[in-house]
Amino acid sequence: MKDTLTKLQAPLKSDVDKCPTLRGELKQLGDAFQDISDKSKQELSLIATLRVVGSWPLWQEREMGLRDQSNSASTAKLTPLLWGKMKTT
Repeated sequence: MKDTLTKLQAPLKSDVDKCPTLRGELKQLGDAFQDISDKSKQELSLIATLRVVGSWPLWQEREMGLRDQSNSASTAKLTPLLWGKMKTT
């Protein structure tokens, strides 16, 4: 009985000893994913800002600015999906 207990405890002790190491590695991996996610969000925000800034003069030229707030929904004829396809002058 004592031999059986010893045989079962040996692999268990090995697994318990590995836990702190694996926990540290998992935290590093999670931090790396978070950094990648944060950088991707920053890049997407920059791209969106540049597209809006680049298309703003054309938007104003075509009188799609929000001059009249009460009628803004009816004046917005272009969707953001078309902004990348517009030619700026």
